[in-house]
Amino acid sequence: MGDMYGRRQWIERRSPKKCGGYKKGNCPVRKGQILTVDIDDISPRGDGIAKIRDFAVFVPGTSVGDRVTIQITEIKTTCAEAKIIG
Repeated sequence: MGDMYGRRQWIERRSPKKCGGYKKGNCPVRKGQILTVDIDDISPRGDGIAKIRDFAVFVPGTSVGDRVTIQITEIKTTCAEAKIIG
C-alpha cells in the first residue's frame, strides 16, 4: 500500500490478544464467570490479589486471607479484575 507519492505506508500488525501467557480462548477465567477465591496478596494500589492457575485476579475491597465470591468484570493481557458479589 502506498500514499499518493508512492511511498510505502507501514501497517501496524498486532499479535493475537494474549492472556497472561495463555493463548486467547485458554485463559483460566472468562468475563462474567463467578468464582470463590482466597485473597493471597495485596497490590500496590490496595486491591486484593487472588491467583487462579498463576493468573492474577485483582479484587478491590479485600484483604489477605479473605475468602470471597467474585464475578470477573474485565480481562486484560496479563491479569483480570473482579467485583465481590458475596
